[in-house]
Amino acid sequence: MNRFEINLFALCLLALSSCQSNQPNPTGHSVTQQSLQDEHETAVNPNVVTRHQQVMVKNGRLVDREGKTVVLRGLGLGHWLCPEGYFQGTGKVKGWALKEFEAGVLDVVGGDKTFADNFWFEWWSNYMTEMDVRMIKGWGCNHVRLVFDDNNLMPRKEEQPDYPPFLYKEKNWEIFDNFMNWCEAYHLYVIFDMHGCPGSLNGMLCSDGIGEGVGLIKDPKNRRLMLDLWKKIAQRYRNYDCVIGYDIPSNEPLFQQHGIPQSELRTLAVETTKAIRSLDPSGIMF
Repeated sequence: MNRFEINLFALCLLALSSCQSNQPNPTGHSVTQQSLQDEHETAVNPNVVTRHQQVMVKNGRLVDREGKTVVLRGLGLGHWLCPEGYFQGTGKVKGWALKEFEAGVLDVVGGDKTFADNFWFEWWSNYMTEMDVRMIKGWGCNHVRLVFDDNNLMPRKEEQPDYPPFLYKEKNWEIFDNFMNWCEAYHLYVIFDMHGCPGSLNGMLCSDGIGEGVGLIKDPKNRRLMLDLWKKIAQRYRNYDCVIGYDIPSNEPLFQQHGIPQSELRTLAVETTKAIRSLDPSGIMF
C-alpha cells in the first residue's frame, strides 16, 4: 500500500474528526430538538409522513396502525459506518474496505490501537449529525437505510471467544443511539442493514469481505457472531417507533458465485428471522 496515500487519507480524516458534533445551525441559533421539530413540521412535503406510527405488512402492503399505506421514500447511508474505498476515488484507496482503512489509519498513528479506536469513534460521530438527519427529512424523505458493519460494534472474530457472551465495543453504541434518537425526533423510519457481517456473504469490498468469500457460511463462529449482533440490535431498539425492520441476513449475498446452494440463503434468512423475532416480534424482515 502506498504510504503517501495512507498519510493523505488519514490526515484528511483527522482534520474532519476535529469538528464538533453539536454545531449551531446555519442561522446561528442553537439547535434544540423542539425548534427543529417545529421547523420541519411546517417545511416538509405534506404528502410525506410527519408523525411516525409503527409500520406493519397487511395484504402485501406496508401500512401504519391506522391502515394507511406507507410509501417509503429515502436513501441509504453508505460510506458512513461501512466505508467503500471507491467513494474516495484516489489510487489504491479506492480498492479498500473497512479492514484496509483500519490498517491504514493504524499504520499512520504508529500502531496505537487505542488512538485509532478513538479516531474512528470521532470520525463516525462527526460524519452524520443531527443537522444531517434534519436535512434528509427536509428533502421529503421518510426513511433511511442504516448501513453498518459488524466491526462498528464488535471486535473482529480473531479477538472473540468461540461462543457467547461475545465482546462488544460498548462506547460505540452511543453513535447508534444518537442516530436513532434523531430519527425518532424527526420522524424518519429506519431499516437496519448489516452491510458488512462477520465473514462476509460475498467476499467483496462493499461488505468489508475482501478475500473472505462467503465466510459467514464457511465458519460457524461467524454465524454465531452475526446472530448475536442482530439480537443485540433488536433488543436495544425494538421499542422505537421509527424502526421498520431489518435487511437480512446481510448485504448482497453471492452464494452461487462461490459454489454454495441458494437453499443455504433461505436457511440463513429463516434462522436470522427467528433470532430477531425472539426479541422484536413486530419487526419486518426485508
